[in-house]
Amino acid sequence: MLYKLRVLIDYEKDVFREILIRSDQHFIDLNYAIIKAFEFSGDQMTSFYMSNEDWEKGEEIVQFEMDSEDEVRSMENTTLEEMFNAKKKNALFVYDFLRLWIFYIELISIDKKESHGDYPMVVASIGIPPNEEEKSIDFEMPSDHIGEDDELDPELRELLGGGDDDDDESDYIDPDDMSSYY
Repeated sequence: MLYKLRVLIDYEKDVFREILIRSDQHFIDLNYAIIKAFEFSGDQMTSFYMSNEDWEKGEEIVQFEMDSEDEVRSMENTTLEEMFNAKKKNALFVYDFLRLWIFYIELISIDKKESHGDYPMVVASIGIPPNEEEKSIDFEMPSDHIGEDDELDPELRELLGGGDDDDDESDYIDPDDMSSYY
């Protein structure tokens, strides 16, 4: 069987690809097809998440198997037909967990004819894909977002240099008066 998948990137412009892939191929094949179709470098970690109609993350399919007590599906060992069918049609693909490129994947048709040939293949291409470096990585610390009126654990506020909420005195330490700390 052949699956036709529409893959839409979460981006300010409409950019999507339609990919034909055999149902017996593995998610790793789809992984590489998406990366190639959107002209990304492929040097970042990825994961698939099965999804419902509301695009909520479901079961994860990881790029690399890891030693874990949990049974986690890997892209190399999971075929598309194991996860997609007439009722389960949606998945998310995450590329680069710092920049968080999100792709929405929808199974739009199933062709039950015998399929031979080189798959996966892009059969429709709409829009110019973004440069994967276009998204910036935000490394701000959560404390940068804490306002004076925000609720904060007193011990955490003390660590961040805020002192007690009821204290009107400043916690400022004069560097010239450090003698009491030695």
